[in-house]
Formats: sequence, structure tokens, C-alpha cells
Amino acid sequence: MQTFQLSLEPDERFPRFKRLAYQKVEVSLAEVLLQGVHPWDSGSPIYALIHRFVEQLNAEKLYLPGFKELGYGLDYNQGADGERHWDLSGFERLLANIHDRIFFVEQLTYQELIGIAKKALADNWDHQTVRTLVGRVYHDFNAIRDFLKKKDKNLKLSGYNDIDRYDLSRICTLEDFEGEDQVIIGQALPSTNFRSTDFLEKVTGECGRLQLAPSIDHFQMIVSNGFNGYYEQALVYNEARYGNQLRLHPVLSHRPAARDQATQIAQAWRLHNGRYCFTVDVKTAERMLDQGAFRVSFPRLTYPLPEEGEFSSAGLQIQAIERFGIGRFVGTNSSGNVIKDILGRHNVSMTGRKEDLIEKLASLASSVYQDRLDELDSYFCQNLFIKMPNAGNHDPVSFPVINDCDMKNMVLAMYLMKHLRGNTILDAAHNNDTFDLVSLAKALIMGEVTLSGAFVRALGGKHTDPSLN
Repeated sequence: MQTFQLSLEPDERFPRFKRLAYQKVEVSLAEVLLQGVHPWDSGSPIYALIHRFVEQLNAEKLYLPGFKELGYGLDYNQGADGERHWDLSGFERLLANIHDRIFFVEQLTYQELIGIAKKALADNWDHQTVRTLVGRVYHDFNAIRDFLKKKDKNLKLSGYNDIDRYDLSRICTLEDFEGEDQVIIGQALPSTNFRSTDFLEKVTGECGRLQLAPSIDHFQMIVSNGFNGYYEQALVYNEARYGNQLRLHPVLSHRPAARDQATQIAQAWRLHNGRYCFTVDVKTAERMLDQGAFRVSFPRLTYPLPEEGEFSSAGLQIQAIERFGIGRFVGTNSSGNVIKDILGRHNVSMTGRKEDLIEKLASLASSVYQDRLDELDSYFCQNLFIKMPNAGNHDPVSFPVINDCDMKNMVLAMYLMKHLRGNTILDAAHNNDTFDLVSLAKALIMGEVTLSGAFVRALGGKHTDPSLN
């Protein structure tokens, strides 16, 4: 059998931060049963393994003090894997994504984090770095031009293309962005999600091997075809562990041959009398596996999962409830021409690689959001909505607001993300400051955050159609 050996290795660029590393190693049946080492690829349900592993990763004690409140300790969502590592198995994909997305550190203060980010930017201070910082702090061309003109009055800027004619790293210094901590950290670090290195102790045992339970008590021993050279069919034994003793109970059919087979197996391996059911110790069970006529499986290895209670339900007439939602908008899978078309309609430069176009689209979305904010606030202050977990059997309709905006769906998605209270109540008076507008727009474009489900009008919420009030 095999298991995973896990370790935390220093990041190449930021050695104080560690990344999750893993490899497969051999493990014995005794180590699995007596120490709880996870038996990889031995018939255990992968969902339970993933669920328990992610549950430990998101344990409250593993977040660095104060970091979660600042947006630097986000719950890991296994469903947000995107297109990464799809050539791997489900659990290996989880490990690979955690390696990519989460930094582990023993101790870290917010001021130390700022210091590390500033040093990283200072060590790589070039035009593109400054250009990105400026774009994230100043969200439209006029604001960017005013900032740069204060740095050098001789600059001649009439459009975004002009900005790249100058080496901004000569004009600007890191001190010009003092106070823009979120922008500095987001630009400097490849990941801004942190956990304590104590995580490794929660999911491993001796030698760093994957372990999510102190021991394992139930498994199956399956007799392969050809035991002693002539048995016609495999025979399954359900086994229970009592200390170092294993009690084997065969699953017998009505076939006399199966009963004869069980009798002969018991006579060959039992420590005590037993015609069909018999007892062996762990070392004997290992010898049974080494012989090659048996294999082991763990179909009941589910780990402790939350108990599911009874749920009340009610049927709703679809025609009686109007549901609202967000339609599709331009994302990272859209072609560069589609993004250029939107940028062109707003007189934004359409040059650069696709990564540059996405940055420009995010900045444009922030600008359009601010332009339409008063209209959005006015509508959602008068119309109250509650988010439901799904859209039902029919697609939701579009919110009847800013219909003349060609970026309506993206702007609406940004507004709803900013104003959702408790992921349920759409409250115009509530404002989520976890993301700045440009970062939020980019996260939506890249698919790093999503807004699923539908919204229904709350009791007392006004309807724009007087006939429905």
C-alpha cells in the first residue's frame, strides 16, 4: 500500500513562507491499522478524505491573528479549482492547488507582511511593476495623469499609450504608494492566503505521513481468484480490529464451493478455532497480503463527517415568485477580440497581451461601477432582495437597472458582492471592503470569485412595475 508523505518547504522567492509538498511512499498494513496512516488508493471514499482535509485546513485556529479579518485568510473552497492540475486525481489536485494558493508560516505580523511585500517590490522595481501599481490605485486615465504630472511636469500624456513611453520606475518611488497596503501586498506576493504551519500536525503522524484518525478499525480482505490454485471466485471478508487482533467474517453465498473455500482459508490462517469466521493478528494479516492471494480494501473509511439532520421542505409555484440574477459577462475564457471590443467602446487602449487587456478591463469595470453607483444605490435602497441557494427550474431574469450599460452584468456582480450581508441579504447600506474595486473586478473576470444562485424580492420590497405592488 501507499500513502502520502507531506512536508512544508520554503518558497523559492519568499523563504520565510512555506509551501505544501507531497510524495507517495510505501506503508504497511500495521501502520495503517494501528497508527491511522491513510491507505491511499485502497478503496476508501475520496470525498471523505478531501472533506476532512479541507475541514482541517479551514480550522479557525490555523488562521494568523487578525489576517482573516483583513482578507489574508480565506477559507479554501475545493470547488474553485478552475482548470489547474486536472490531470491529477481529486485528492492530488487538492494538494497541488493548496501548494499553489496558500502560504504557511510559523508567526507573522501584519507589519512584517507589509515589510516583506515592500522589499519584494523594491528588489524588482521596474516600469511594469509601477504601471500595475498606478493602475490599481488610480482607476481612470485622468487620475493617473494627474498623479504622474505631479511627479514630472514635463510628461505629455494624452492617452494610455503615452504612459508606456516613459520609464515609470525612474519617475515614481515606493513611497508614492504609502498607505496602499492592499495593493502593495497583492502586487508583491503570488499568494495572499496564509495559514499557520501547525496545519501539518493536524493531518500527519510520524514521519509526516498522511493521518486523519488515530487508528483504523474496519476494512475488507478480499481473496483473489486462484487461491491455492483452484478457487473459482473471490471471497470477501469483513474485518474488525480489536487491538492487535483481527476478526474475519466471510460474506458467504449459497454456493457450497464458497463455504468449502472459507473453511479451508480459516484452517490455513486462524489462530483459534473457527469454521468460517476466524481471528488473526496483524502480522499474520500482513503475511496473507504478501502471499499475493489477498488484497485489502477500506470502503468504510469515511472519517468523522457532520451529521445530517432532517430538513423541512416546501413546494413553491414558480409563477408566483420572480427571481433575479446575473447574466454572463466577459471572463478569462473570452477571446482577446471580445475584450478589445469593450475597451474600444470606452476609448481605452486595446494594445498589449491578454493579461494586459484583463488588467485594463478590470480598471474600466471599476470606473463604470463608480459612474453608475448612485443609480444602483437608489434602486437597491428601494428594492430589497434575499439571495437563494439556487435558481430553481427556470433561469432568473435580469435586474431592471442600468439597462443602458454595456457592462451591466459585471458591474451588477461587483455591486452584489460588495453589498451582500452574510451572503444572504442584499443591503445597499452594507459595504464589504475585502476587495478594492479593481481587484474585485479582476477576481470576477478570472473566475476566482463567483456569484451563484438567484435573488427574490423580500416582503415589503417595492417592485418597479406598479401593477405587481
